[in-house]
Amino acid sequence: MIMKPSVQTVAVVLAILLVLPLLSSTARAGDEDACPIDARAIGQDVEALFRAPGDWDAGHWAAVGAIGALSTGLVLKWDEAIYKQSVEAPGAFPYVVVHKLAWLGGWYGRNDLVPIITFGSLAGGLAIAGAARDDDRLTRTAGIVTEAYLFTAGITLALKLLAGRSRPYTGDGAKKWRFIGFHKRDTRSFPSGHTASAFSMATVVTKRHSDWYVQLPAWTLATGVAAQRIDSGAHWASDTLIGAVIGYSVSAFLTDRHSCANPSAAANSPSYFTVGFDF
Repeated sequence: MIMKPSVQTVAVVLAILLVLPLLSSTARAGDEDACPIDARAIGQDVEALFRAPGDWDAGHWAAVGAIGALSTGLVLKWDEAIYKQSVEAPGAFPYVVVHKLAWLGGWYGRNDLVPIITFGSLAGGLAIAGAARDDDRLTRTAGIVTEAYLFTAGITLALKLLAGRSRPYTGDGAKKWRFIGFHKRDTRSFPSGHTASAFSMATVVTKRHSDWYVQLPAWTLATGVAAQRIDSGAHWASDTLIGAVIGYSVSAFLTDRHSCANPSAAANSPSYFTVGFDF
């Protein structure tokens, strides 16, 4: 009898497989010691994150406005239609696309423990590989992944408690919000924490290591997680959209702040909505 691996084992293996391509780069020692991620730096990051909107330019505000308008449209008009087409209408194009993509993220969305295991395996693998190779870049990536994951988790949890939105499977509809309270799991739909954490890790890794063989699996798996959250009935489309935006923007901000190429310039000019691929 062939034993199937547990979902926790799958999470660990996939996280380690994401680390392996990073080992193809030349190890770099000593070039990222100038701006350590210590308690002082983390405190400054918290302050900078809350003050960041004051430094946004017209492009950032335009992006925020577009995301806000799309999210509002999803909540008011399209969330329920997307859910019905994606989950309840086999054969429909949205159903086929979401269901196929959801297969890629099914392992990650199985429960609340798997994202933590994935994060621990990814950050731990990067840290161990960095120490073994005397590679400051890998070690630093592990630190940024950790900080970004924790920041993202805190923000999404706060918004869940603030919003109190019903999940699709409850049957309450997309417009049922309770607002501010210690809501139970069934009323913590907005935003999607799984999607936010997946995009958080993908963002740090891909902004720090731009090779296509790092970018492609990271973004594919993150997109699969977002699709799985809709396919499983756990989240509305707007939940996953905002989760992805939070995970990406927070992590892009922190990655740019901790760029040792030019720390001060990175801190003042975060590229929140820039995704780069190096094929």
